[in-house]
Amino acid sequence: MLVGTPSDHAQGVDDLFRRGKESFADAQAVVLKLRERFPTSKIALVGTSAVTVSVGNALERDLDIAVAEAFVLTSPVTVSHKGSATISDLDVDGARHRVLVVSNLHDQCVSFPAYAGKRLAEGNHYAFIEVDSTEGEASEKCRARSPHVFLGIETDVLRDIQGWLDGQPMRVQ
Repeated sequence: MLVGTPSDHAQGVDDLFRRGKESFADAQAVVLKLRERFPTSKIALVGTSAVTVSVGNALERDLDIAVAEAFVLTSPVTVSHKGSATISDLDVDGARHRVLVVSNLHDQCVSFPAYAGKRLAEGNHYAFIEVDSTEGEASEKCRARSPHVFLGIETDVLRDIQGWLDGQPMRVQ
């Protein structure tokens, strides 16, 4: 299931919302509905780019380990740009929660360097996948047609994420 901007925030959400209790309450409500509809399914919260702030917020607030069985952070916001929120200070042990970080070695967005994603994963005992794609428009800004969104290797990245979710051994990068 894909979840977009909340209907009561039609103009979009800011960092304050993404880091707040209301965002976590929204995530809880969505997961509750999914669990009602698919009671035997496992839930993974997956976020890319700025949405990793929302997923990181849920991860930090999920003290009862009830929201999701896994969390996936792709192209995570790890470096603040013009005061933007990051998840670089995320302090949730990977021994308690299942977390995967996916970074593209050639992501040139200033807020998402691959080295910082790797540092986040290593510092918290999260699984880490580093991929290598140079397809698309290289830019310091986050663009839809760029290495930032794994352009050209989307299927491979999704396969890697699914394999990790299924408990398969991670391939060496």
